[in-house]
Amino acid sequence: MSATTEPGIPRLRVLLVEDDPDDVLLCRDAIAHSNLNCHLAVTGTLLEAAECLDREGADVALVDLSLPDAEQLEAVTILAQRFTDLPIVVLTGLLDEQTAARALHAGAEDYLVKGPGSRDSIGRAVHYAIERKRGEQTRRAKDAAEAAKTRAERSARELERNYRQLFDCSPYPMYVLDTDTFAFLEINDAAAAFYGYPRHSLLGQDVTRLCLAEDVAVLTDAIATAATAQRWGPLRQVKHDGTVVEVTVTSHMLSFDGRDARCMVIEDITERERLERRLRQSQRLESLGQLAGGVAHDFNNLLGIILGYATMCAQEVEESAQTDPRWQALRDDLSQILQAGDRAANLTRQLLSFARAEIAQTQVIDLNTIVTGVDQLLRRTVDEGIRMNIDLTGNPWLVKADPGQIEQVLLNLVVNARDAMPTGGVLTIATDPITIDEHAAANHSDTRPGRYMRLRVTDTGTGMSQATIDRAFEPFFTTKPKGHGTGLGLATIYGIVTQAGGHIHINSQPGVGTTITALFPATHETADNAEPQAPEQTDTTHQARYHETILLAEDEDSLRLLTERILTRHGYTVIAAGNGVEATEAAQQHPGGIDLLLTDVVMPHLNGHDLAIRLHATHPGLPVIYMSGYAEPLLAARTTLPAGVTLLSKPIVEQHILAAIRRALDAHNRHATGHVDTPPNVENRNQPSPSELSRP
Repeated sequence: MSATTEPGIPRLRVLLVEDDPDDVLLCRDAIAHSNLNCHLAVTGTLLEAAECLDREGADVALVDLSLPDAEQLEAVTILAQRFTDLPIVVLTGLLDEQTAARALHAGAEDYLVKGPGSRDSIGRAVHYAIERKRGEQTRRAKDAAEAAKTRAERSARELERNYRQLFDCSPYPMYVLDTDTFAFLEINDAAAAFYGYPRHSLLGQDVTRLCLAEDVAVLTDAIATAATAQRWGPLRQVKHDGTVVEVTVTSHMLSFDGRDARCMVIEDITERERLERRLRQSQRLESLGQLAGGVAHDFNNLLGIILGYATMCAQEVEESAQTDPRWQALRDDLSQILQAGDRAANLTRQLLSFARAEIAQTQVIDLNTIVTGVDQLLRRTVDEGIRMNIDLTGNPWLVKADPGQIEQVLLNLVVNARDAMPTGGVLTIATDPITIDEHAAANHSDTRPGRYMRLRVTDTGTGMSQATIDRAFEPFFTTKPKGHGTGLGLATIYGIVTQAGGHIHINSQPGVGTTITALFPATHETADNAEPQAPEQTDTTHQARYHETILLAEDEDSLRLLTERILTRHGYTVIAAGNGVEATEAAQQHPGGIDLLLTDVVMPHLNGHDLAIRLHATHPGLPVIYMSGYAEPLLAARTTLPAGVTLLSKPIVEQHILAAIRRALDAHNRHATGHVDTPPNVENRNQPSPSELSRP
C-alpha cells in the first residue's frame, strides 16, 4: 500500500495496532491517499504489535486505545517505554481532552479522533510524526558529533600536552627533524645538554653537523630509507667539544606543523661499547693464552731434546777442542746451536708468561725497592735524548709477586717507551697506592674493588691508535719494523701482571704519548728480607757418579731417552716409563727400592701428580720432582707454585736436573737420619707430599 514513490527515498514502515476491521480500512485509505512512500503492517493486539516491532521495526505506530489485551493508555505506555525512538500516534473514537493530555504525557506524538473526516488528518499526523523523528535524530546526531569533536579536541590537546611533557622532560636526548631537509625542527633540553649546544643554535641546522664526515652518507641514507618506526646503530656522533660518542637511534615518522618529520631518540652506548670491546679483547687474549701455553709445552719438549743432545756433544768434544782446531770448530758450531736454543727457550718462557702458565716465585715485595734496584739498568737502556724521571710514593703498600718478573715488566715497558721516542722525550716511572671502589671498578670490566699499588710508565712518544691498543697485548703483534722486536713484550707483561692477580690498562693518544698502568693487589703480609741462597752447583761431567735408583715417567719418547741417558751417564739406575700407568706397573714389578720419582706433569691416562699420589701409598716419603713446560694441570686454578714443590721448567738443562735430583735426595737422606735443618730454597724445589698438592 503506497503512494507515489520517489527514486532514492527509502520506503517507510507504518505499524497500525487496531482490532476493528472498519477502522483498519479507514487507516489504509488514509495512508494510500497521503502521498507517503510507505508499507502498512497491521496487528490487532498489543502483544502482536510488540512482536512485530521486535521483528521488523517501524518508523511510526498508529495505536488504538481500545485493544483486547490493553486498557486505555496501557498500550501507549508500554510501547513508548520499550521502543523509545518510535513515534506513536493515538487513535480513538471519542474526543476527550483529558485523555488526549494523558496520552501525550505517556509518550504519544499526536492524538486523533477516528471518523469519516479523519482521512487527511491521519496522513498528516503520520507525516509530521516521521518528520519530528527525523529532526530529533538529526539533532541527536549533530549533538553527538559536536560532543565527539569536543572530546577529540580535548584528547588531542591532552595528547599534545603529554607528548610535549614527555619530549621536554625525557632524560634521553630527543629531536625532531625534517625528513626532506634533515633540519632540526625541535630539540629537547637533554639533547642540548648531551651535544653541548644551546637549543636555539641547533634549530634549523642540518643534523649532519653532529656526524663525522665519513658517517654523513650513512645517516642520510638511513633516514631516507627508514621504515615508519626504525632503530639503527651504533652510529658515531660528535659533540660541541669534539668528543666522539657512539649512539643508537630509535625513530618514528610523524607530522610536525604540516611537514613530514621523524622523532629521533638517542641512547649513548659509548661506555657499553667500550666495555664490550674490553670483554671481547679479554676473551681473545684468553683464547690466545690457551693456544700459546699448548704451543710452548710442545715446543719445550723439542727444545729439551735439541739442547740436551747438543750439550752432551759439547761436553764430549771439549777436551779434544783444547788441542785440535777441527774439534774446536765443531765445539764452536755446537755453541751456536746452544745459543740459538737458549733464545728459543726464552721465547717459550715469554709465551708461558702471557699464558700465565709460567711458574712464579712469589714474594712479598716493595715496588719502590724493585724500581730502585733496576734504576741504573733502566737508565743505561734509554737513549741520551730521553729524560727519565722516577716518582716513587712515600707510603708504599707491599704486594705479592715474583721480583724477577716485575723487573722484566719494568724493562719491557722502558724499552717500548724508548722505541716510541726516537727523537727523545720524557719517560716517567711512578708508583702510588690506590683504592678502587665499586663505582670505579664498574668502569673497568676486568678490575675488582680493593687496595692496589699502581705502577705507571709514561712516555711522550708517538702514541697508539685505538686499533693498536685493542691488539697491543696479543702475542707476536707489533708495530715495529721487521727485525726490531718479537711482539711478545706487552704480551709477557700482560701475563705477568694478571698472574699476580693484577690488571693492566693502556691510555694513549697519537702524537701525545702513552701511559701504561699496572695495578698489583696490596697485601697485608710482611716482606721477607732474607737473602736468597745461590743455587747449588752440581758437577755435570760424566765423571760424577751416583748410585740411586730413579723412576722416570715421560710420555715424549725422545725426551725420555735423553733424560735416561743423562742420568745413566752419572751413575743413576733408571727405570723408564712412557706414562703414569706404565710407571705404576714398573714400580710394582721392580724388585729393589726406588729413591726418587722424576715425572712429567702432563701425560695421558695418568698425570704426574696422580702418579705421585699412587706411589706414596706404597713408597711413603718418596721424593718427587716434576718436569713440565706447561704446569696448568699441576697448578689448577693457582698461578704460583705451592710451597715446597719441586718443579723443573722445560726445556730441561742437564746441570739443573742433576742439581735438583741431588738436592732432593740429599734432603731426603738428611731427614731420614734426623737432620732436618735444610736451608730455605727460594726456588721452591723442596718436595711436598702429594696430599699437600691436592689442597685448594
